[in-house]
Amino acid sequence: MEKYKLQGVVIIALAACFSSQATGRARMQYGVDIPVIVDGPWADMPAGAGPGLALDKANGALTLRSDMRELVFVLQPDPDKAVQANTVWELLAHDDRLYLGYGDMVNNLGPVDIVSYDPSSGDLYREMIDVPEEQVGGWRLSADGVLYSSGQDSKESWTFGSFYFNDGAGWRKRRTIHMGVHIWEVLEFQGRLYANYSTEGTYPVYSPHILVSEDGGASWHPETIEPTEEFVYYQEYGNMNEVTHETGRFLYATVYWLSDEGDSGYYEEISRLYRFDGEIWERVEIADPLGRSLEYMTVFPYGDKMIVSGWVRPADPAQDWDLATFALDGRSQEEIVFLRGKEFYPYCHVHDGWLYFQEIFYPEASPAAFLYRTRDLEEWERVGPVELPPGVSIGAMAFARGRLYAGVRNNALAWFDDEHAELLPISGRPIQAATLHWDADVPPGASLAFKVRTSSYYWDVYELPWVGPDMTEDSAFTVSGEPLHRAHDKDSTWQVAVYRTPNEKGERPHVRWIRLENGDGTRVTSALDEGPGLYAAANASDAGEYVSEVFELPRFRPFENGSIHFEGATPAKTSVGFQLRSARSRRWLERAAFVGPDGSTTTFYDTSGQAIWSGHDGDRFVQYRTVLASGDPVLSPFLRKVVIVAADDGLEGFAVHWKGSNSFRAGEARRIVVFARTKVGDSIRIARLNATVSLSAVDADSGEVVPVRPAEILLANGRGDVRVSLHRAAPTRLCLELAHVKTCSAVIDVGSGEAASIEVQTDIEGPHPHWSPVAQVDQAFSLELTILDRYRNIVRDYTGTIRCQRRHLESVEDTVPASSFLISDGGMRAFEVAIGASGEWNLMCQDLQETSIAGAQTISIQ
Repeated sequence: MEKYKLQGVVIIALAACFSSQATGRARMQYGVDIPVIVDGPWADMPAGAGPGLALDKANGALTLRSDMRELVFVLQPDPDKAVQANTVWELLAHDDRLYLGYGDMVNNLGPVDIVSYDPSSGDLYREMIDVPEEQVGGWRLSADGVLYSSGQDSKESWTFGSFYFNDGAGWRKRRTIHMGVHIWEVLEFQGRLYANYSTEGTYPVYSPHILVSEDGGASWHPETIEPTEEFVYYQEYGNMNEVTHETGRFLYATVYWLSDEGDSGYYEEISRLYRFDGEIWERVEIADPLGRSLEYMTVFPYGDKMIVSGWVRPADPAQDWDLATFALDGRSQEEIVFLRGKEFYPYCHVHDGWLYFQEIFYPEASPAAFLYRTRDLEEWERVGPVELPPGVSIGAMAFARGRLYAGVRNNALAWFDDEHAELLPISGRPIQAATLHWDADVPPGASLAFKVRTSSYYWDVYELPWVGPDMTEDSAFTVSGEPLHRAHDKDSTWQVAVYRTPNEKGERPHVRWIRLENGDGTRVTSALDEGPGLYAAANASDAGEYVSEVFELPRFRPFENGSIHFEGATPAKTSVGFQLRSARSRRWLERAAFVGPDGSTTTFYDTSGQAIWSGHDGDRFVQYRTVLASGDPVLSPFLRKVVIVAADDGLEGFAVHWKGSNSFRAGEARRIVVFARTKVGDSIRIARLNATVSLSAVDADSGEVVPVRPAEILLANGRGDVRVSLHRAAPTRLCLELAHVKTCSAVIDVGSGEAASIEVQTDIEGPHPHWSPVAQVDQAFSLELTILDRYRNIVRDYTGTIRCQRRHLESVEDTVPASSFLISDGGMRAFEVAIGASGEWNLMCQDLQETSIAGAQTISIQ
């Protein structure tokens, strides 16, 4: 969306013009002024906004202010799943929605959905149902607006890993990454895709590498980051991000692997940081002030700096590791002193020029967490603390529509069945005269019991038996507050097992939290059945008021049969109401009361387009007040624009003009000129009209709304000039709207753009909608190819030559010999194919001349 900064409010005097044919030429005459007032969208908080309001800057909308110190539960991505599967690990704000990366790859509780949350309505959208993954996330947005998500643990075979992408025409899946058990992220950099992944099995190369695709992910090849003599036994994970320094645009990546030490039987853990300028990978070394190296964890961009965090490797192996974070500007590196000892990522987010950082406090430290922010990485101000339910912590954060959202997690569980669970071990203060407490709802006839095990060292706890209060395996804790046996004293790691027995109705106990309390008053709390889900900063108040500036109407055209219009959103339990006051002079205006549609002080205008009370007729000075209110702690109305049409003979509509033919190409930017027209005279352009006007596009045949960019046009003196891009290949009309006056253009013939990809499909089905199709050995099936442009329109005039291959690990064979498309094919062809070997095969088709034009379909042969 193109955004324009409107300073305050504009009064639009719609100067009516008349044409005369007396001399055979158009002759302009003076007419009357037709007044319209436009307030918003706002680039900055207007002066009349009360303390209960905030500004959603991205949309120029007024909304209720939120309190970042109080996070309130909003929803779970899938309430039918176990609580751990509803942990929101990653968040991304995109197109006014918040995308939730969630799931449980530990307990394998997929499939999941690709879901987004709309902060302006409170609705959850399931954009892709039953994705065959245990967990999804890794959100990345490309320079041209393609949203990528990674499949982080496939429920299908591990021959291939999957990623998902939405190019504006819906979500699609590509299952093309060989041996990609965990795909952490897929991102675009300088026209190529890069993937960070881990696998269990054969690697394509035994050196530090990243997977690269030059055909939109239809095929991948390993790109060695650093030649090394070390044998990479297992490349586990990494993190990638791009940044633009003064010295250029770079991709940074961390890579972690285990190096095979040969006959010694040990593996060395290696973590390194690399930088790529589009041509060469180079290793980046960071050392703390004492010269100690870092085990790199994450890279995160902020402005023109790349922030790198990691563990400081101690010189003495017996010493504890420390955390450090550095800022790199392309020439130098400097430690961010404030972040020493703090785990930085993913507990950070950039919003409105601020870098926010959530200092994570694990349950053993405190139920609260502290939120800080900075603009220069040196001076930090505290916004929190943030109060959370007992035993939970923040796992991800993001801002959407001006409000802070957080993904909240509990102490991760390992569920062995519906009745037995084990918390992860927790390390903290040494145990001393401790007691075990919990908060739970136990249905009649059901039962709940706990056992513990403790040790002095974290990993040793897994070798110990579960015991009850008498230190035997036959006993269990069944009453909250029971003491632990004194044999546990001085141990610093503890773990709890939970045993639930349902009643005859199948109802099981619900455990909110479990707490270990030491005799000295220190405590360790872990959430169990509550916590995971999406949380949002609560409203600071339930209402806020905005009083506009005073507007002066033209002397000879005061109020007469006016109406009030507004744009925004009012989700359930929220409202926006307006009152007006007017007078014949500024002095008398100050004495007037704000009134509603019946002239009383107790009513409000609450419907856009409502007629204004006739008592204002004849007045020249006007002011409005609006009250934004909410009865929901995390939902708020949004007010983006207010239009007061002070006379009913004002705006007739708009005229749209462009040079050249009526034939556009999808994605092509064409210049259009827009004129506002009056209701008087011969629809002559209105002078002095300055406002943003909504722009949309509709399919001329079906009436369906289709994509168009931008979504608004700024009119100056009644005229707008902008380059417009249409994306649907169909007969299309451009439509402009202001104050419920809407005009659509003549029909535009939009054709497809240049060929960009190949859609590869078969006529066989998979076991579920988004799983790979299944066929038998030597079973003939149809391989259907469709040539698409960037916006998934069929390119019917394509005449290239395509070759299709089937790939399985190192095996590559031609499936369809190189075949040329003809104009008569209309961009679509089908071939009969049979595969004579079992296993999962990637069918990849590619243009022989333009190799970036490609597509793939994975198929399972049984």
